[in-house]
Amino acid sequence: MRAVRLRRGKLHGGGAEVTVILSQQGSDGHRRTCSGTCHAAKKDKCACICGGRFHGVARGRGTHRPENVEEAEKMRTIKLASQAQLVAAA
Repeated sequence: MRAVRLRRGKLHGGGAEVTVILSQQGSDGHRRTCSGTCHAAKKDKCACICGGRFHGVARGRGTHRPENVEEAEKMRTIKLASQAQLVAAA
């Protein structure tokens, strides 16, 4: 596989438009991405290119999804802080 290439793009499928924040293309031409599907995921298992880093970061945020890696990182920080507060309160 080639190195990860960051890009902002849109995937069209099933009538929905999805923002792609990470994209990687292998030598076989297969493209792996990290998109809104991963960001809004409700289950814990991540199968995309981010390896779980941005998995579920938009969960509980309505229809808002990160538009780029920087925004996804901010959302991840907020998610981790919220989880830490829940653990501390328990």
